[in-house]
Amino acid sequence: MIDFYSDENGSFIKEYLKQNPTELDKLEKTASVNEEWPPFSSLTKEAFADPINMKFPIFSKTAAHTSAIYAKAQADIVPLEVKERIQEACDIFEIDEDVLGYQKIASSNVELEDNDFIFPEQKKLPVVDKETWELSSDIFLKVAEELSFEDAVIGARRLIKKAHELNINMIPEELKRLSLKNVHISDEMLKKQSVELFLETGDSRFNEIAKTASANDNKIEAIRTMIEICRENNMDKTKTILSKIASVSKDDIITINGLNVHVDKIASIPEDEWKEVLPYEEIDYIFDDNGEFNKEAFEKIYNTLSDTEKDIIESFIQKRL
Repeated sequence: MIDFYSDENGSFIKEYLKQNPTELDKLEKTASVNEEWPPFSSLTKEAFADPINMKFPIFSKTAAHTSAIYAKAQADIVPLEVKERIQEACDIFEIDEDVLGYQKIASSNVELEDNDFIFPEQKKLPVVDKETWELSSDIFLKVAEELSFEDAVIGARRLIKKAHELNINMIPEELKRLSLKNVHISDEMLKKQSVELFLETGDSRFNEIAKTASANDNKIEAIRTMIEICRENNMDKTKTILSKIASVSKDDIITINGLNVHVDKIASIPEDEWKEVLPYEEIDYIFDDNGEFNKEAFEKIYNTLSDTEKDIIESFIQKRL
């Protein structure tokens, strides 16, 4: 790995900046204070994002920003923990850089489309293959605590959808909880978490949620409210709340004519392929407006079918497993 101190004559970074001129404009603004860098021999390991190898200095605003550029230029080989330390330094110095979301494919010549990102508006968390899915999902779970309710749920759902498209079966249970899809939200856990937050903050709104937990018809909205109240109390607990209250349903298995099939397997079948065995109106019923598979809707339709129709569905699903 190359950083400011090991880049002889700055040849490595010059070549990268030549190909990424917008990076140069941002770096020049940060470095406009004409900071004089101390000699490498005078620094201790604590001055670096990679203390073991003493690489990527982060002791000042200019140093942190420069290291962010070097890390992005080598996104495929810089360890995640090093990127995280650089990102923390950038955040402290209020530098607008996204080191974590800049993965291997972002440093290559691959042209990415908006739908290649989990958050296309910000061009964050690219996913084009199994490797980038694993990297982006790992980063997502690390930062989920600080996300808004909407970003956490939408991000988790998009990652799960990408996993289905890439035939990735090992989806972390924590990701499933954050998606709030096919999960069980118990009155007991909703009440317990509300009481804990009330005792921690003294905010009576948490107490009100606890009192009405069992009578609340819209538990999703109650969770959203809890997360928003936490943010108003300067607490980031999005991941904690979702993980504690939502549990992966024990009914993740759908029985199809005696065949036990995991719901993720059925959900991975593309919506347009169902037209082989189901009328359009029923297909629209089992998929929501975002193209997400609805387990309860599918079971409701399946249970109304004749034995012959169920055999057809079973054969259709088996061919795609």
